[in-house]
Amino acid sequence: MMSNEEWNQHRQPPRGPSDSPWATSDPSWQPPRYQDAPARDPRRPFGQPAAPVEGASARIQDFQPPRQSKWRPALVIVAVLVVVGLLLAALQFFGPEGSGSSPTASPSAAAQDRATASPAPVATGGTSIPFEGNGTGTFEVLDQSWTDDGLSVRFRVTVDEGEQSFSVYIFNNASMQVADPLDIAPFYASSEQPHEATAVFPVERGPSTLVLASGFGRALTALPIDG
Repeated sequence: MMSNEEWNQHRQPPRGPSDSPWATSDPSWQPPRYQDAPARDPRRPFGQPAAPVEGASARIQDFQPPRQSKWRPALVIVAVLVVVGLLLAALQFFGPEGSGSSPTASPSAAAQDRATASPAPVATGGTSIPFEGNGTGTFEVLDQSWTDDGLSVRFRVTVDEGEQSFSVYIFNNASMQVADPLDIAPFYASSEQPHEATAVFPVERGPSTLVLASGFGRALTALPIDG
């Protein structure tokens, strides 16, 4: 059995304060630092990205312009076309041509418009002249006389081939007064049957021009009328 002296000899001497791991401080140790997270700006609506933290690194996305919709140019073009279409429709319905009421032109006004739109060829001397443009043939003045009612003229239209529709009118060389015959409507002439008739025109006496036209009023040729 071990005595107390022997037991004390086998016991290890107690460590001093310098032998404890907690007795000396670590020179690299620093106390922890805490940083408060930035709070949401109460003036910024919900759903918008938070303001960047001061000192945070900037991203390239922060400097890019906002992306535009790829459909915006097409929508602008469609809107312009719609506006133009509405303007054209308004002009048709509310313009002078679309008002729905147009005055009926008198025969003399219609004849004046026809002569202005399609001037007659210059009449040459003589009483016969060939024509073309509504078939081919010959236009002749057989007789003429001035009366109190105007001019009475006898004429003949001969067609070389086939059958065509014609009309006649006259205008005064000085006053440019235009008149249709009182008693003759558009007529037909053919190679087998020339058309011969007498027409009376209510015009003032004076040098005039007798015009041969197609059935639609297009001037073909003309002959002079003595005043």
